Amino acid sequence: MALEKRETMEIIILKIEHHDAIAHRREKRIKKFYKQEKKNWKWYQRYLGVFIPKIEYPPEVLNDPEELQESSPKNPPPPPS
Repeated sequence: MALEKRETMEIIILKIEHHDAIAHRREKRIKKFYKQEKKNWKWYQRYLGVFIPKIEYPPEVLNDPEELQESSPKNPPPPPS
């Protein structure tokens, strides 16, 4: 019975790929936001790295928008059938 409850390697790999995809999308959102923020900086901040302002990322950049839509109260889960 203990062998039946073990997860197979394929399931574990799928879970790892899922989390990796989420992390990859997050990195792309952060990089895009950072690039937009740098456009507002002065030339010496951009090219020399002097007096760089502290960046605070908004929640929509840090959190996956797909997950937020799924768990939002406006979008309740479908009723069980």
